[in-house]
Amino acid sequence: MLQYLSVSASEPNWLISAAVGAVLGALVVPAANLALYPARRLQAHPMAGHWYSYHFSYLSGQPVLRYGTIVIRTGIRTRHVIERHSSASPIGPDLALTPPVLSYRGGSLIDEADHIVMTFSGKTHRETLVYRFLSRIPSNASVIPGVWMAYDHDLNPAAGAAIISREPLADSDIRRLLESWVVSEGFALHLRKSPR
Repeated sequence: MLQYLSVSASEPNWLISAAVGAVLGALVVPAANLALYPARRLQAHPMAGHWYSYHFSYLSGQPVLRYGTIVIRTGIRTRHVIERHSSASPIGPDLALTPPVLSYRGGSLIDEADHIVMTFSGKTHRETLVYRFLSRIPSNASVIPGVWMAYDHDLNPAAGAAIISREPLADSDIRRLLESWVVSEGFALHLRKSPR
C-alpha cells in the first residue's frame, strides 16, 4: 500500500494535466491566426474595399430606396471582416416617413459556387441580413447584382434585388440597373447573368 501511494504521488494529477492542455489548446488557434495575419493582409480578397449598396424595401406599404456602404477587409480572428451601414431617403407626400439609419456588425463573406454570400448581424437592431451576389471575380466588375433577404420596415419577411458598386450611383441609374437584372416569373425572383 505504501509503495502504491508513493508511485501515484509522483505521477501528475490528471485534473492539472487536463487544465494545462485546455489552456494550451485555447492559445494555439489565436496564436496561429495572429502568425498568419501578415500573409492574409498581403492576399486580400478581390471584393475587399469600399462598396456602395442599393436595394428597395417597404415602409408603410411604400417602396423605399435603401442605400449604404459595405467595407470588406482582412480580419485577425476571421478571414474577412465586413461592416455595413445603411440609410434611406424620406418618403411620403411631405417626406414625413423617414426610415431609420441601420448599422450591422459581425459580417461574414463566403465564396459559394459562383456566388458571394454576405451575412450581417444588426448592431442597432435585431436582424440578420443576407446578401447573395453573382461572383464577378476575377474581373472585379464595378457594379455587381444580387439579392437580399431579411425583413422590411413593417417587420414582414422580405427579399428583393440588390446591387453593390464601387462608386456612388444616381437614383435613376439604381432603378434602371435593378430592373435590368431582375426576372420575376410567377412567385420566383431571380437574376440574369447579364443585364438586358
